Formats: sequence, C-alpha cells, structure tokens
Amino acid sequence: DAYATRKAQNALLKHSPPGHTPETDTLHQSLSRLRWIAEHPDWYTATYVSAVVVFDRTGEVGDLRETIVRAAGETARAQIASAYDDYLNSFVRSIKAARRGDELGRRLHAAESARGLIKSLYGLEGKWPPYHDMLADSLADIETAQDWPRGYLRDALLRLTRDGDPTFQQELEARVECLMDARGIHHEWGNDLEPLKALQFDGPGHITAAE
Repeated sequence: DAYATRKAQNALLKHSPPGHTPETDTLHQSLSRLRWIAEHPDWYTATYVSAVVVFDRTGEVGDLRETIVRAAGETARAQIASAYDDYLNSFVRSIKAARRGDELGRRLHAAESARGLIKSLYGLEGKWPPYHDMLADSLADIETAQDWPRGYLRDALLRLTRDGDPTFQQELEARVECLMDARGIHHEWGNDLEPLKALQFDGPGHITAAE
C-alpha cells in the first residue's frame, strides 16, 4: 500500500547527492508487483532473470526472483516452436532477398532472424534470454549444453547482424535444424526450405546457381 501511494504521488525515494546525476538507475517494485511479473513473463522479465539479490530482510525477494526465473524458463520452453518458426521465416525472407540481389532486405531479415534464434536456443534449455547487452556472458553455457563449438554462437550472431551472408545463413540453418530435430522439435515448412537451402552464392547477394 505504501508503494502504491508513493508511486501515485510520484514520491518514490531516490538517493543521490544533491545536484548530481545518479550513477545507477533506480527501479522500485513491490512484492505484489514481483508476484505479478512472475505470472506474466514479457520484455521486462530479463531484468529479474539476471538480477542479484544483495539485501533481503525476510527472504521474500529472493524467493520471488527464483519464482520469476522458473516461470520464465517454463514459458521460454513452451514458446520454442513459435520462436523457431520466427527464425526460419526471417531466414527464408533473407535468402529470397539475397536471390533478388536486395542487399537491404537480406541484411534486415538476417538481423531479425537473430532474435528468433536466441529465443529458440535458450528455450531449449528452459531459459529466458538475457538482454542483448548481457548476452555474451551466457552464450558459453548454451554452447556447452548444445555442443556448439566454443565462440561459435557469438560469431554467428555478429555475422547475422553485420552482413547477413547468405552462404553462412544456410550453414547456420542446417546446424540449427539438426539440433532441433535431435531435441524432437520439427518445423512445419515441409520441403519448402529445400530450394533455398540449395542455392549457391559466391558472396553476399551474388547467386551462382538457380534453384
């Protein structure tokens, strides 16, 4: 109740020296709000998945953080099929753009595919992905769990967002599809991907063989 009253009055406490910009951002939450967050995973969930409890008078905050992490992991696992489809859809659009010589379309769709890929790979391990600026520190655990070469995923995400090289995208898609099949998760694209996977490029956007 005190939290709700202070928030309504725009009177939440922030401690910083007078006239100085705080060195850290301050976000106030109540226990009831943390319970709600545990039940409704969304874009804000990564904040709490990566959080470290430094003071907890009753233990409730730590318990609720664990609840948030557990619930988020369950949701991530339940959303694997959808995330995988998002990844493949962006892959398809990027390769088609490369086939047409559309550099902008190829790059943008390749970059978009990175989000679906991240959600898919973390979901396989029952984990909610961290924010992008905290991703690098956790990729090693995903690589170990899924038998990727060390450092491969970081490089793959950089390549997707940097140039969207279609030949590399084809290589990556084959690896991802093999992993998903091994985990019992099969896409619903049938044979529609095969012509795009068979295209040959001599560089980004330069096709050397027709379907």
